[in-house]
Amino acid sequence: MRMGLTIFLALISLSVKAEYRMFVLEINNSKMQKSRTVYSTMDPLQYKTIYPLAADESIKYSSTWRCRGNTSGFKIHCARPLDKIAENQSQDSPQN
Repeated sequence: MRMGLTIFLALISLSVKAEYRMFVLEINNSKMQKSRTVYSTMDPLQYKTIYPLAADESIKYSSTWRCRGNTSGFKIHCARPLDKIAENQSQDSPQN
């Protein structure tokens, strides 16, 4: 019985796929009237915990999407789906 359960769990684990979420974070400095954009796998609350913001800075996310796959080895994040669609449409349209 244990051997059957072990084999079953091993087979199920082969079909498991990893995924992560990407966020486009907008960090605004009200005192300096400056803004910066950060691409991160952390949501705004997590980002503030790891990278503390100045007292006059605020953070919010402007876009988010899901990426599939492995992120080890500092691999570049997947492209935003809307960017992929625009890229494909520009490749399909004839250039004059």
